[in-house]
Amino acid sequence: GGAGLELFQKEEEGAATGFFLDIGQRDRKSRGYNIDQLYREQMGSKKEPKQPAGPRMPKHLVTPQFAEFQFFDTVKLDELYAKKRDWWHRYQVALKEKDGGEEKKKEKKEGEEEKSEPELVLDGPEVDANEGWTDAEKKECEVLLTKGFSNWSKKDFSVFKSACERHGRAAYESIAQELENKDADEVRKYSETFWKLG
Repeated sequence: GGAGLELFQKEEEGAATGFFLDIGQRDRKSRGYNIDQLYREQMGSKKEPKQPAGPRMPKHLVTPQFAEFQFFDTVKLDELYAKKRDWWHRYQVALKEKDGGEEKKKEKKEGEEEKSEPELVLDGPEVDANEGWTDAEKKECEVLLTKGFSNWSKKDFSVFKSACERHGRAAYESIAQELENKDADEVRKYSETFWKLG
C-alpha cells in the first residue's frame, strides 16, 4: 500500500511543476472529393499569379449571339466579327510597339521639342475607320442583322410550332391569334423562312 501512495505523491508533484503535454487540435478532413485540390497537393504546385493579359476586348467586337430559330446567317456574321477582332488585336500590338519606340526616342532626345506623329494606320484609312471592315462589309453586316427574326423568342417559336400542328402551316391568321404579339404578316414571313430553311 505504501508504494502506491509514493507514486501518487510523485504524480502530484509533476502536476505542480507545470508540465503539460499539448497534443493540439484534431485535424479535420475536408468533406467531399475535389480532384483539383488532390492534384495540387500531390504535385506540390502552388498557384502562380496571373500575368496581366493586356487591354480587354471591347464588347462591340464580340459576335452577337442568336438562337437557331431566329434564322440569322451566323456563319457569315462570325466571319465578319472575326475579321474585326483580328484587326483589333493587330492594332493593340502596333500600339504597344509604337509606345515602346516612343519611350526609346524620348530617352535619346530629352532636350529637343517633340513633333506630333501621324495616327497609326494598319490597313488603310477606310478599314481603320471601320475597325477592320471595309465600307461594303459594314453595310453587309447591317443588312445581315436586319434579315433575322430577333424579336422572336423561344416561347414564340414553340407556340408557332404547336399552332402549325393544329391549324396547318398556311393558316397565318389562326397562328397569329395564338401568338400574343405577332400579326398575320409577321407570321407569314416567319413561316416562309421556317419552311424554306427549317
